[in-house]
Amino acid sequence: MVAKTSYYMNMRQSRSIIPLILISLLIIPTGCVNFDPVVDSTEFHVIGANSRDTVDPIKKRVVIRVVHLEDYLQNSQVVERLGPNRVRYLAKHRWAGSLDTMVARAIADQLEEDAPGLLVTLDESGDADIHLDITLLQFALNSEDGTEVALEWRAEAVD
Repeated sequence: MVAKTSYYMNMRQSRSIIPLILISLLIIPTGCVNFDPVVDSTEFHVIGANSRDTVDPIKKRVVIRVVHLEDYLQNSQVVERLGPNRVRYLAKHRWAGSLDTMVARAIADQLEEDAPGLLVTLDESGDADIHLDITLLQFALNSEDGTEVALEWRAEAVD
């Protein structure tokens, strides 16, 4: 009879320990979890030119109608050229906007800076003297911390 009582008491003690063990198993792994916020190290890039300081009388109005991007450029990731036929998309570097619009705006700004008297816009709603269509063939970072750019353009006088 004594043996049965001690067995009964051991079972009772082990049943009261089981919830304690289960709670410990749930709590202990949370000590290994890092609840700090994850920092996103993605960098966003903008293409732009310097703003003009002086205003020249407008002689010609140029409208950039189309900037066509080659297929490999039609995404938000920045491209790095690894060789003549090899490119890599940089996972942590993205364009801060639409690449075709940013390129058009940078070309417009540069044309206005280089040719005083030109008003270059992306808006086709007004009158224009010249329509400009651009195809961006190559636009990538290279291994020497530079940028390779190749484009074709077609200018059409408006009657």
